[in-house]
Amino acid sequence: MPVTGVVLNAITGKPIEGAVVGTLRPEDRRYLTTPPRNLISPRPSPPHKIPGPKQQQMTDAEGRFRFESMDFKERQYFYVTKAAYLAPDSSGSSIPIFEVSVMPGMGELRFKLNPEAELNGKVISSDGLVMKSLMVSLYRVQYTAGRPHWIHIGQQRTDTSGSYHFGELPAGTYFVVSQWLFDNDPLPPDTNTCNDSPYMPDGGFAPESEPGVLDFHKAVPIILTEGGHAVADLRLQHQVFHPVTILHDPDLSPGFLEIVDRNGRNLELPVSPSVNCVRRLHPSGDRQQSTIHLPDGNYTFHQHAAYSLKDPFKTGGAKQPVFLGGYISVAVAGKPVSVMLPAVPEDDAAPVEIRVHHEKTTSSADGSTHDVCSPKRPGGVLFVSPGTKLPPPFQIEMLSADNFGGQGVTVHVTEKNTDLYEAVGSQPGRFWLITQVLDLGYVSKISAAGLDLLQHPLVIGMDRTSVALDITVRDDCGRIHFEKPWTKPAPGAVLADAVGIVNPFFELLVPQFFGATPHGQFSQERSMMELGRPASITVGNLPPGHYKLFEAFDESAVSNFSPVELDKRLGPAKHIWLKPREQVNLNILDLPK
Repeated sequence: MPVTGVVLNAITGKPIEGAVVGTLRPEDRRYLTTPPRNLISPRPSPPHKIPGPKQQQMTDAEGRFRFESMDFKERQYFYVTKAAYLAPDSSGSSIPIFEVSVMPGMGELRFKLNPEAELNGKVISSDGLVMKSLMVSLYRVQYTAGRPHWIHIGQQRTDTSGSYHFGELPAGTYFVVSQWLFDNDPLPPDTNTCNDSPYMPDGGFAPESEPGVLDFHKAVPIILTEGGHAVADLRLQHQVFHPVTILHDPDLSPGFLEIVDRNGRNLELPVSPSVNCVRRLHPSGDRQQSTIHLPDGNYTFHQHAAYSLKDPFKTGGAKQPVFLGGYISVAVAGKPVSVMLPAVPEDDAAPVEIRVHHEKTTSSADGSTHDVCSPKRPGGVLFVSPGTKLPPPFQIEMLSADNFGGQGVTVHVTEKNTDLYEAVGSQPGRFWLITQVLDLGYVSKISAAGLDLLQHPLVIGMDRTSVALDITVRDDCGRIHFEKPWTKPAPGAVLADAVGIVNPFFELLVPQFFGATPHGQFSQERSMMELGRPASITVGNLPPGHYKLFEAFDESAVSNFSPVELDKRLGPAKHIWLKPREQVNLNILDLPK
């Protein structure tokens, strides 16, 4: 049967000429890349996988395409791509893939693409000097369990005029950050070598963000909309570096030293976007002491893999030394500083004790406690790799509250008994706790020494210790049941509507309260109800409270936009007030606008 369609600009509704529309088998999806083209280049398809004329068409001046003959198929994968356009969501995919049911009566296909957003600017020094060949990085905000953190998107060097340009960007919130530049660096800024031999910079430029701040938390965010353009210029301040003397224990073999700056990033110099290595500053000296030069600021020094020279290969057994190290905070403020690095056994950090308190509530009149708390959701709630042991019914992740671009720290949780756990693997810093309960019930409270950790981050000291955590789990869950009558085909019909796209939109359930869910506090419960065209679905194990239900074409919106931005982009939402032990029944009668 012939299959026809049109490719449209998702913002203007106008047709897109010259877009490539193709089909592929499910096993061929790995030959297409979905990240933005300016980050990862598409992998070339093997010769026998290159689509032919029957599998690939180009849209005409009206944005239309036509496949003359196509077999009936319940799930046929289509890809649509054109330079300067991205997927019709906030994922940033340059080659979006659509699932289509090729069946009689499917009608004309309608694919949409978002125009790319662009960001450019110029970098100069505070004295007006053009900063050419300077590495500039781009970060984008993302939300994990409702908490914002920054993801590294890409980097490039400024040109001879000090200018940079990032293209093919999806809508979102971004920060531009300059990288380190040292005055007496023996290598040029545009070097492609990873030689990081010791040298002592006397001054230079520390990383800054718009409009020229050293503390990235004070930077002005850059808001980009679909097809939008923004300019972010940087004016860098030159700084004098001061010596930091590191005193060494002569009985120890020095280990490796990592330096983390005020923004939670390793002090390192990226070499080139095409070279997978970095350069680092190394202290210069002897076994008694060494020196490194740094500008004013607060730093964390982390020594690891040091060991005793007196007995390096016996104390650990099997010819392995006991590795020593630790963390120390260092403040540089206009004058030289001396520090002694800690050297304690790396495995000796005390575990964080987690005490779980179960609050049992009275069952409902019909005794349906278990049913209401059952986590009924698409795809289940537990995934483990083959051959691995099942995880404990309670898990915890620590998401950095300070690190700019910092990643979450996954700690290892050991179940001591039903109500007592231990977590190891923590690092110094401030962290938001993300909990996951793989059993019935939800986390309603997290505290440490009386501090509400749903409102405040957990503080881990330089000795990697913390007070015990108290976590309360309740069983008065709620449940939401959705019905979508319009997804049911009419009597005698094959499809519920005339367009055969299988998953054109999603239902996004977003909590509006400071609380915890079975999948982490502040999490956005996403029920992908349209996948496979189900007529109904039930989401359970939910904490009571206020929720908003959005109908959206952008499944990634919850991860890429704040709650306020969600209202603007996806609203109006349906408000749901879920009471303890209640099931709310909703009829989704309308398609999203």
